[in-house]
Amino acid sequence: MTCVYQTLARMPSLSNWNNEINFNVGDIETPSQITEVQDIVKKAFDQEKRVTVVGAIHSTTECMVGSDIVISMAKSKSPR
Repeated sequence: MTCVYQTLARMPSLSNWNNEINFNVGDIETPSQITEVQDIVKKAFDQEKRVTVVGAIHSTTECMVGSDIVISMAKSKSPR
């Protein structure tokens, strides 16, 4: 299963795979290249925001909860 992306009142929200954990975030980024990740981190640093990275969001704990910028690795490919 994949994570659920929703937009409520223009604030993106994320849910884990079974919808037990739901949280709003400032921005969701889905980079596919390392240079895009670098740009996101630089932007966050410049704006004094925190970055949280999530994968498949299979966790049933709140360890993946972020509030500013969330980087979803859904589009990324594993290095070979």
